[in-house]
Amino acid sequence: MAIVLELLSRKDQTLKYFKFNKPEILVGRDHHCDLRLEDPYISAEHVRITQDSQDHSIFFEDCQTINGTLVNKQSMASGKLQGNDILKLGRTRLKVVNTNQPVSAALPLSQLEESLNWLSSSAVAILLTLAYLVLSMVFGFTNSVEAYNVFDMLPKEMGQMALLSAWPIVFAVMGKVFNKESRVVSQFSILWLTLFIFYGLYLLGKLLSFNFNAPEALVWVELIVYSLVLFGFIWLSMFFAFHQTNKRRNIVGSMMTLVIVVPVVSIGMLGSSDFSAKPDYNSILLPPIYQLRPASDVTTFVENSRTLFMELDERIEREGLAEQSADD
Repeated sequence: MAIVLELLSRKDQTLKYFKFNKPEILVGRDHHCDLRLEDPYISAEHVRITQDSQDHSIFFEDCQTINGTLVNKQSMASGKLQGNDILKLGRTRLKVVNTNQPVSAALPLSQLEESLNWLSSSAVAILLTLAYLVLSMVFGFTNSVEAYNVFDMLPKEMGQMALLSAWPIVFAVMGKVFNKESRVVSQFSILWLTLFIFYGLYLLGKLLSFNFNAPEALVWVELIVYSLVLFGFIWLSMFFAFHQTNKRRNIVGSMMTLVIVVPVVSIGMLGSSDFSAKPDYNSILLPPIYQLRPASDVTTFVENSRTLFMELDERIEREGLAEQSADD
């Protein structure tokens, strides 16, 4: 048998693993200690840990230290230790490991993680960052009605990218804390890829709106598609940051998506009104090459316009009769 200890972080994460194949060890700051800990609140010789040769029970004895020894948050001078007991020496915490207790089963390797390894490449992340910067500036140029100066717009675009970088940085920090691995490169890669997808969906929405006169249906389709992409982005961010089950990741990802989408939709609905002083029409005009349906000639267009006026007259007549019946 052996004395096995784990050095714990403040979040109860294992930082180091110590195994001593001897019946007695000395823990402290002195150089001759079996386990030397760099903690100014630990005495030179702080605690002596022994293991019984018969039943392999583990005992400890405080070496009359200034700050004492805590076992499971209780101050004790000596006693018997059980598996998973936590010793606090100064500001350092050590957990006693029960070597008879079987370790947890190995986690299965994720095929998804293996297929996404290319996102962890620094070269890929840098390339995606530069590509997004170029794309955002091109997009700003094509949508600008004023003179576009690259050197004036570059600080603005880089500032927006710095704000967007807060998301991967936060998840990278959480990954480092909870998973001991930041995966910051992968977090940035999926951020830029998601924004590329959003740009593509925006252009696709303009193309569909230009070709099909169904604004209400397109609004709901866009909402669903954007929400799914956002959910996927949040899901992958958690996938790289934490060890979670897919069920938990799906629940948390869905809740975070709703928290983001619902306020945006609510604000849009509150800002809309049935009456508008400006005519409601589709103002998207694209070159003829983007036209998916054949164009109608002038005669057909005029005939279709007459039909619209006839439908409007019938609607006015019906509403007038309904109001007259209500007055009677």
